[in-house]
Amino acid sequence: MGIWGNKNRLCAAVLSASLLLGIAVVPGCKKKAAPDPKYVSNHDSLDKLNELKMRTEAGVKYSLHGGVSKIDGKTEEYNSFEYEMKEFVNALLEVDMEYVDDWDPGKLTYPVYEISLRTYDSTIDESKMTADQKKEANLAFGFCWSNGYLIAASGDVLECDTDFEKLCECLGERFELDNYGINMRVYSRVSALWHDKWYPENMMPLEDYLKTKILNDSMTITEAEGWNAEFKSMDSERITVTINNVSASMLLYGEKDATVFTKIDGEWYLVPKDPSLTERILYYSTDGLPLFGGESVDLDMRCGYLPKGDYAALVDLSVEGTGHFQYDLAEFTV
Repeated sequence: MGIWGNKNRLCAAVLSASLLLGIAVVPGCKKKAAPDPKYVSNHDSLDKLNELKMRTEAGVKYSLHGGVSKIDGKTEEYNSFEYEMKEFVNALLEVDMEYVDDWDPGKLTYPVYEISLRTYDSTIDESKMTADQKKEANLAFGFCWSNGYLIAASGDVLECDTDFEKLCECLGERFELDNYGINMRVYSRVSALWHDKWYPENMMPLEDYLKTKILNDSMTITEAEGWNAEFKSMDSERITVTINNVSASMLLYGEKDATVFTKIDGEWYLVPKDPSLTERILYYSTDGLPLFGGESVDLDMRCGYLPKGDYAALVDLSVEGTGHFQYDLAEFTV
């Protein structure tokens, strides 16, 4: 099944380690960056919300999906909804909101509300669509709300000083989740990367990330022996990494989105996933593929947007018959 086979246990382990380290969100973190005058957000978030509203009023053509999580740093309460989406979007658009540029990760505080909204044209066969048709059929919008601000995955920030808990009442009762993953959240991304600047105090060090991969006492994860991972190329926010098996053992690998680290002051830190990667594929993973001794394979992986810097894609493999896992870092520069 591979090290990524049990997503629930993995998410629980990541969450536990993250909460102990306090890295998911650092409320009121002291290190702040002045607004970058060169940075210009898209300022299209309100347009997207209005488009979502218009689609919800278009009858049965579009399927409606969404969810809101309330995260207090220790637990998450969640509700998903479909037909209530219209009422929620309408209520949100009635709130006075204004684009602002004087925001930074230091303004994130608990509770954080993580919101995902999506409409999709269910009347069209996706397998017969062109890329442009798929883009037109699907409209997804991810953002979070904290401390009077609505922060979109695109980098837009709107001052939205409202009672967000009351705003969510139309969605009904939330239920508490036993575990959840923090590495693909909008708030995880924007608290770690803002205006092309990394905030390592809000990120997970490599050593701590490796601890989250050990799910029971019989497991280990060590550095690669008899194989290596090499960066090959990067094109349009995707990277290709080559795995070379120079041993006599068979290795088991998986195809999935890239797990990327960035080097800051000589230390490696986990890069939260670009939320744009989750618009259509929440989990992308194929495990247990064999790689025999003397063979090589190229992995083409989505990595999303990365600003200039030093990076590495972490590749982890299972060694047949041992029950243990190994990893290697394929380093590259953007």
